[in-house]
Amino acid sequence: MQSGFATTLGDLANHVGGELVGDASLLLSGIADVDHARHGDVVFVESERVLPQAENGEASAVLLPPALSSRKPFVRTGTPRLAFARAMELFAPPRPQCSGIHPSATVGKGVTLGDGVWIGPQAVLGDNVTIGARARIGPQCYVGDRASVGDDSQIHPGVYLYHDVRVGKRVIIHSGTVLGADGFGYIKEMSPPYKVPQLGTVEVEDDVELGANVMVDRATLGVTRIGAGSKIDNLVQIAHNVQVGRNCLICAQTGISGSTVLEDSIILGGQVGVGDHLTIGQGTVVGAQGGVISDLAPGSFVSGYPAGPHREKMKVEAAIKRVPDLLRTIRQLMQRVEELDAELGTLREERDG
Repeated sequence: MQSGFATTLGDLANHVGGELVGDASLLLSGIADVDHARHGDVVFVESERVLPQAENGEASAVLLPPALSSRKPFVRTGTPRLAFARAMELFAPPRPQCSGIHPSATVGKGVTLGDGVWIGPQAVLGDNVTIGARARIGPQCYVGDRASVGDDSQIHPGVYLYHDVRVGKRVIIHSGTVLGADGFGYIKEMSPPYKVPQLGTVEVEDDVELGANVMVDRATLGVTRIGAGSKIDNLVQIAHNVQVGRNCLICAQTGISGSTVLEDSIILGGQVGVGDHLTIGQGTVVGAQGGVISDLAPGSFVSGYPAGPHREKMKVEAAIKRVPDLLRTIRQLMQRVEELDAELGTLREERDG
């Protein structure tokens, strides 16, 4: 990607905190993957397998991990993925920073707006809403009564924040996400099931990112909370009264049932299901499509359904793949036993006759 921005290799090395090898004055105009690099681009190479392709391509410079070198000018760093992300930030096209309220927006009574706020077309702000400084509320967003959005947060088009929802600072919420819809609470003994009022709220702490079409239900009483620094992928369902800790990563199509507690730094792979009223210990990793039905100790690495220790699950999977061969062998052995039994019967008849 070439954005019109240009920098030198030396400046790039300083920006990402890496070791420069080569001409510091080399001019760079973009960043790209090795398959699409052009002259003026810097590329990221994480493994030795890809290095020849980068060296034979048009890229002008390379970002490398500590163990690699290149005949092209390069920047080497102990945190290559982080360096790549920071380099991408450097070359990212600047977004227009406008402020004000679009004429088609609707703003309720008693609304408080910080400096530099932007309210987009057809956005709706209810009564007594608070929007922090430099926050951006995109087109067709809804922010309900008494809800708040912190400084420097970005609410993309079509996001719905129900009444009393609280969003912290530097939060990013992508389109289609709904915070504060009623939790799924019913008394099933009644016919039809009797709805339990959902009187709590949702709180999203600082530096959280929520992907597209994430649903976070309000608490029955109290708060459904997303902890600071956590990142949640598209199409995730978080039920009422769930407590997500700090710096968690939750991948797409995961569902977390009501009143479950995720402690800090947990990773849930894609399509994970977590039962209700559980505690998932700090630093736990649940593999894709894992089904968690009991508490997990801190530092667990589990997968499968029901979720269990990943190493054991892999042994079970390997054993399952051998079952057809084992069944075939058993059938052959049974057939051989029948043949031997028949032969033995014949020998007995001959002996007795």
